[in-house]
Amino acid sequence: MSEDNPISNAAATPAPRPKKQAKAPSPSDGAAPRQNDAERAQQRLEERLRPHIEKLMAAAPSEFQKVLEAIAKKLKEEKVRREDRYYLLRAALRHIPPEQSGVILVKHFKSSSEWTTAEIEAALHGVAAALRERNAELARMGPFVHGALISLIDAARKQEGPDGSGGEKVDLVAALLQLHAVTWDPQREPLRGLPEPPVSKVLAQTSELLRRFASRTDVQAIAAQRLFGFGEVFVAQPPTENVLPAAKKSPPKLSSESTGSEAGAGRGRQEADAQSAAVAPPVPTVLPPASIADDPLRKELALLRKQLELAKRDSNTLRLERDQEREASSEFHRQLKMVGDMRDGLSETVRELQAKLEIVAQLQARLAEQQEMHRVASAEIDRLRESLKVSEVQARLAMESEFQRGKTSARFTIVKYFVEPLRQMSDAASSIEGDSGQFVRDMANSLRKYLEEGRG
Repeated sequence: MSEDNPISNAAATPAPRPKKQAKAPSPSDGAAPRQNDAERAQQRLEERLRPHIEKLMAAAPSEFQKVLEAIAKKLKEEKVRREDRYYLLRAALRHIPPEQSGVILVKHFKSSSEWTTAEIEAALHGVAAALRERNAELARMGPFVHGALISLIDAARKQEGPDGSGGEKVDLVAALLQLHAVTWDPQREPLRGLPEPPVSKVLAQTSELLRRFASRTDVQAIAAQRLFGFGEVFVAQPPTENVLPAAKKSPPKLSSESTGSEAGAGRGRQEADAQSAAVAPPVPTVLPPASIADDPLRKELALLRKQLELAKRDSNTLRLERDQEREASSEFHRQLKMVGDMRDGLSETVRELQAKLEIVAQLQARLAEQQEMHRVASAEIDRLRESLKVSEVQARLAMESEFQRGKTSARFTIVKYFVEPLRQMSDAASSIEGDSGQFVRDMANSLRKYLEEGRG
């Protein structure tokens, strides 16, 4: 029974997980309009920065830093918002060549000459998110991780409260541990950093920073792990500082409590030690003196402390996994929002196309009407052309008939006025002797005969 209680208490630590996950946004929440506004703002941000990101993606590895510096300078001149700058830097973190130092990117998270805790945290989260996406090539990204740590570890050490105890409510230790969780893999070969400064120097500064908060369970959970995937192992507490004082203080505590009954004193001592272990940093395991090792209660206490430490490590591992799942869930929701926005955009496009189709249908109906009117008009034109042809033939016939009628009328008029004079001329020529008289007489008779025959 004495061994089960601490373990169950430690294992119960991650219990608030369902409550926090219940806060995740869902499409059916009442906050849907705000989410849509955020989606539209995110889409506008992506469209605004897409040309710069495409330049970074197209840049050759040797030109990446030059292109990045030019873009950063342009954004600074334009005085863009911090959100725009961070979005561009997070995109650049996803596309930087793996063998390049991360310092060329991380330094742009700083807006002035000095770092703020919020800027350090944003840079740490950005690097962790990029490495999580590029896990397949993480084995080659030692220079990138090393370069990022050079700036961020030194900046975090200068803060008064990296755990959130300073002026800004930012937990830099948690952000560092999150980056460590992304990079550390016991199955992977240690990462190789830049030649200068040595990786050991940066990791020594990291260990020094983390030891300030050795009482934190998440710091204790990474004990004996290789920091950030490199070869240096993190030791939660230097053995020269806490082992001897703990060994010296323990025996008087036991001797003062051993005056009571053995069973009652043992239970009280276990409860007191368990409570103190939850607040104070755990005492590293050391070989006890022979007189203490023979004490069954002492052995049981050491065993309980080991079990409690293991339970806390498991709890912190679960907490880190929970944080990673939250980030993955946030990323999923962000992508879901983008898909929803794309869906809304496509729906709007479909509606516009449907409206245009209706207009096309109306135009087609009007075109069919015009074609029918044109067909009727063409038929009427053909009919009029035929009528015109008939009229032309009739007019020509009428003209010819009128010409013949005029010709006949003229002949009658000539006959009327010339037949009788010609007869008189023929009679008069009878009195003329010779060929001349005969010629006149013949010509007058011939002309008269012609006119008389034509009249008939």
